[in-house]
Amino acid sequence: MDLKTDFCAVGNGTANDALSCNNASSFINDRKGAVNLNIPSGTYLINIQDPNINFPANRILFDFIECTDLTITGATGTGGSPASIFKFADGQRYGCFDANPNQNPNPNPIVCSLSTYTANPGTLFNFYECKNIVLSHIEGDGNNSKMIFGGSNNNGAPNVLGGTANDIQVAATGLRIDGYNKNFTVTDCNFNNFCLDGITINGGLTHPITGAIYSNFLTKDQNPNGGLDYNLFQNIDCNNNSRIGISISAGKYIKLLECDIYNTGQELVSVITPWPMHRQRASILSQTIMCQQTLHSMVAARL
Repeated sequence: MDLKTDFCAVGNGTANDALSCNNASSFINDRKGAVNLNIPSGTYLINIQDPNINFPANRILFDFIECTDLTITGATGTGGSPASIFKFADGQRYGCFDANPNQNPNPNPIVCSLSTYTANPGTLFNFYECKNIVLSHIEGDGNNSKMIFGGSNNNGAPNVLGGTANDIQVAATGLRIDGYNKNFTVTDCNFNNFCLDGITINGGLTHPITGAIYSNFLTKDQNPNGGLDYNLFQNIDCNNNSRIGISISAGKYIKLLECDIYNTGQELVSVITPWPMHRQRASILSQTIMCQQTLHSMVAARL
C-alpha cells in the first residue's frame, strides 16, 4: 500500500494530509495489520484543527489497535536521513482555552482542568496491543515553536514530573506505544519539536478495561535456544521536545542504540506565553542502553 496512490496524500508541504493519514490507519485497522505501507518522499502537512475537515476526536494521525505484521517504510534522503516528513501546521492551538476555536476564532488562554475545552495538534503514531511492527525512515516535526499556547490543563498545580504550574500536559507526541505490545523495530526515524514527548513507551501491570493483572507493556518474544532479543530503537533523533525526548514508563527487553536527545525541557510552554527553555539537556546515546524490564520511568533525556 502507498500513502499517496492508495490514500490520496499529496506530500507537497501545503496540502493538508491529515485525513489521508487517518484513512490509511482505518484501512489497516480493519485488516488487523498484515500491511506494508510505503510513505513516499515528501512533506506531509498535518492540521487536524482545520475547520474544513472533520477529524476524529482521538486526535491521532495513525492510530493502530490490535494490529500484527505491520511495516511502515519512508524514503531515504541525503546521507541516509528520512525523506518522508510529517510536519504539523503552524498556528494550531495547544492547551486550554475559554472557547472552541472552531466556534470562536479568537479564544483566550485560560488555566483549566481537562473537563473544559482543551486543544492539541495531535499525536503522529499510536500503537495499542500491536505486535511485529517495523517503522523506518520517518520524520515527525511537531513544530512546537509555531503553536498558539493556551493555559495549563493541570488547573494551576505543578505536575508530578517536577514541572511548574504553567505546564501543559496534553497528548501531542511523535510516537506512542501504549499497553501490551510485542516485537518492535524502529530505525532511522526522527521525532522532533513535539508539544509533549518525542517517544513515549507506556504501560502497567493491569488491563486498562478489565483490570486483570498481566504484562501490560512493550515486550519481546525470546529465542527458545537462548540469548536475549530486544525491541530495537536505533538511529533516532528526539530533539527539542517540550517534555521528554524518550520516555519509558514500563517495558521489557528494550534496546536504544545511537539515539540523540537534545534540548528537552518541561517549561517550553506555559500559561500564556512560552517560557525560555531553560531546562536544556543533551545526551548522545552512542552506546547501547538495554532494559530487560522496568516498571518505573526511564527518561532517556536525563541519562
